Amino acid sequence: MATTRHIRILERIAHRRLERVVASGGRAKTHLWLKIKASCYGIPILVPSEPECGVIGCAAMVAAASGRFRTAQDAAATFVRYRAEVIPDPRWSETYFNMQPVFERLYWNSQPIYADLDAL
Repeated sequence: MATTRHIRILERIAHRRLERVVASGGRAKTHLWLKIKASCYGIPILVPSEPECGVIGCAAMVAAASGRFRTAQDAAATFVRYRAEVIPDPRWSETYFNMQPVFERLYWNSQPIYADLDAL
């Protein structure tokens, strides 16, 4: 719910809808978790062949910096491969969509508690 909140804020700033999200790390290995996230966000999630995306990103940067590729984007186009796309389940998305306003109220109403914790 918190990530959904952040995605919606970024979409408002960008004046456009996010088309997809790329999974990475250990969370990219569990299909059920990805299906929950995709349904919560209402956005497909791409699953890279190599879930440790940082390694691939570093390789792309080195390949571009060393002149093997003209740009990091060219290197990434060569190195990055996806093994799956996880599509949101419309029924789940509806449930999460209806839960989001409740989360927003909890978020805003709990802010004074965080101020109290910070004061400790």
